[in-house]
Amino acid sequence: MEGDFRIDQWLIQPQLNTIVSPDNSTVQLEPKVMEVLVYLADRAGEVVSKKSLLQALWGDTFVTENALTRCIAELRKAFQDDAEEPKIIQTIPKKGYRLIASVSKLKAPASRYQILEKLGQGGEWAKSAAPTTTGWSGTSPSTFCPLTWPEARQHWHVSSARRRPPPCFPIRTS
Repeated sequence: MEGDFRIDQWLIQPQLNTIVSPDNSTVQLEPKVMEVLVYLADRAGEVVSKKSLLQALWGDTFVTENALTRCIAELRKAFQDDAEEPKIIQTIPKKGYRLIASVSKLKAPASRYQILEKLGQGGEWAKSAAPTTTGWSGTSPSTFCPLTWPEARQHWHVSSARRRPPPCFPIRTS
């Protein structure tokens, strides 16, 4: 699985080897432990044999099942999961492991234009505001920007020397 994804309410960031819990605390994992998690997430709901995990992740390197058992224990600790009453990773005796929590891939971030178009706020401006050889075209602080007028006006005043439009992030919903 490429990119960030969720397991239940946990955010998984394989590129950073981190798991972010529902209360926003971050747990750093060893790279091999993250590889085990990603491998299980790719096969969510399926029983993954210990042999296939060892072969896929360690290849020709000689390791015992203890290395895999340690990785699973680290994951359970990170997820605050219990081997007796699992909510994330289930042990299938004499066979392997199964990721039982729901897995969902995060959508790629949308472009500024897609977000503005979806919000109905100046999609045409977003199309026309593009860097040109003389600066930015189509720039004026109007209804396209979700910033409040004082924020947009102040930014426009500060950034007008650089000939850039007011930023449209973060987008406010209120």
